[in-house]
Formats: sequence, structure tokens, C-alpha cells
Amino acid sequence: PQRLAVNNLTHESLDLSWDASTDNVGVTVYEIQMTVNGQTQTFRVGGNVLSRNFTNLTENTHYQFAVRAGDAAGNFSAFSTPLEVTTPRGPDRTPPSVPQRLAVNNLTHESLDLSWQASTDNVGVTEYEIQMTVNGQPQTFRVGGNVLSRDFTNLTENTRYQFAVRAGDAAGNFSALSTPLEVTTPRGPDRTPP
Repeated sequence: PQRLAVNNLTHESLDLSWDASTDNVGVTVYEIQMTVNGQTQTFRVGGNVLSRNFTNLTENTHYQFAVRAGDAAGNFSAFSTPLEVTTPRGPDRTPPSVPQRLAVNNLTHESLDLSWQASTDNVGVTEYEIQMTVNGQPQTFRVGGNVLSRDFTNLTENTRYQFAVRAGDAAGNFSALSTPLEVTTPRGPDRTPP
């Protein structure tokens, strides 16, 4: 078989095709060898079939294909010149790590600074999503992936707040929320006259 070619290549599948072989009686089978990581698998298709779809491949992996033709009498050609192909990387499905070490600084009766340790990601962290819950009502705030803190103002004195942070990447993957950090704002200065 000549002119092996790969079409419709994705991170997990491809179509292998080749030109028909000739025989004095007739080609009845094509035998395909696929080698990956030193392991060879053999596949067969009928003599009138000139392609095969391969699925469940591994992303970013080197594959080698070779084809030989057989007839009804059990005669086989030599294998074709091998065709080598590397599957591309697949879509990013890996979420960032969970943000750690949430901390509150500069706590007053009406404001605070929340900070956390940077998350890691196989590509890159693009944002952090902060959930602030007060009186059972959550609010969400977002900051860029290179920002590791946020100021909160206009808080209510003597009130319990809960904060949790998760990290996101450009592919829309999010980590789980961090362990919640709870803080209660102190009472403010006494401004009530007798």
C-alpha cells in the first residue's frame, strides 16, 4: 500500500487512509499496524476498504502506522513505509489548585483586607472568585489571576462574615472553594449620645 495519509486529526482520534494495492487475483484484506510507546496493535479491514478511523487515542502522543495488503491465498505484501503522527494537546480540563492560607488584615468595624496564597495551574490562573456570605446571603466578587487580595468596605459592625476563594483558568476550569474563613467585625465607636 502507498500514500498513507492522516485526516481529521484531533487530540483523541484520526482517520488513516491509503491507496489501493493491486493483486493478480484480488486484495481481500488490509492489515494495519499501530505502534505507540513501543507497543504494536494490529487491525484488519476488508480489501475494498481504504481507510480506518482510530479513536480513544492519547493527546500529545507519537503514533506510527504501517499497512500491508493480503489476498485470499494468505499472501501478504511488505508493510508500507511507516507514517508517523503526533496527536495534539487536548482542551485544558485541569482546574487550578485550591487557594490556601486565607487571611484578614486591617480589620475595622466597617472594612477589612482579604488575602490568599496563589494557586497553581497547568496553563495559568486567570482569575479568583471570592464568595462573601453574610446573614446567609452570598455575594461573589472577581479579581484577576495576578491579584492575591481584595479590600472590602461598607461592612456592618459586629457582624459575622464568611469568605471563600476559588481559582479559575482561561478554559473555564475552577478549583473547589477554599476552606472558609470566618471573621466578625468589631463594634464601631460609640456615637450615641446619652
